[in-house]
Amino acid sequence: MNKILIIDDEQPLLYGMSKALKKLCAFEGEVTTAANGAVALKEISEGSYDICFLDLNLPDSDGIEILRRIKEKAPETTVVIMTGDHISNDLKREIEKGGASLIMEKPVDLLEVKAFIRYALDKEGSRNGQIFFRKGLSEDKRKFERIPINRDVFYYLSEDPTENSRFHAPLKAVIIDISRGGMGIRTNYSLKEDQLLSFHNGFENMSGIVKWTKSVDTGCRAGIMLV
Repeated sequence: MNKILIIDDEQPLLYGMSKALKKLCAFEGEVTTAANGAVALKEISEGSYDICFLDLNLPDSDGIEILRRIKEKAPETTVVIMTGDHISNDLKREIEKGGASLIMEKPVDLLEVKAFIRYALDKEGSRNGQIFFRKGLSEDKRKFERIPINRDVFYYLSEDPTENSRFHAPLKAVIIDISRGGMGIRTNYSLKEDQLLSFHNGFENMSGIVKWTKSVDTGCRAGIMLV
């Protein structure tokens, strides 16, 4: 069974994220929480975790030191740093040197979390995930590189992006990759730049603007900026 450890001193986040992993992110494994560094290190020493979500600011410990000690005790554990603070280039280098695979801004985006978990727990992703996401940290072009994903979704379309309430009948698309600020989709419908889409099927209350389109044999590929 896959296992995830969440380390954060904010009880609402621990409770909400642990529930969201099960209900919204479809994670079927075991979720454990730790409110400080001492409890986190105890959990790591007593059990094996696939992924650890680690807050940088803990009441009893420096997050970077906890990161190093986690990787010393369990080098196979994928560590994701969570923070609501600005990350300087020096701190980013420390995080990368410490072995983290990804930095997530708070409040965390559950769509981002879900995509990352799916990628990291995939057998191919387990072998290549560290290199893949470290590359994203060092390039600084995006918060992380786009994550491959294959998910059916329904969306509503507005011909005029200023008329948010006038949507047509639902259309079907496949999400093919995703990042923190957008995603790529494939659909049979011919989309146009600047159209507004409203997504459903597990993506309620999420909207995006078409930034680019490309005709393909199966219909249309498009880049969507989430708004």
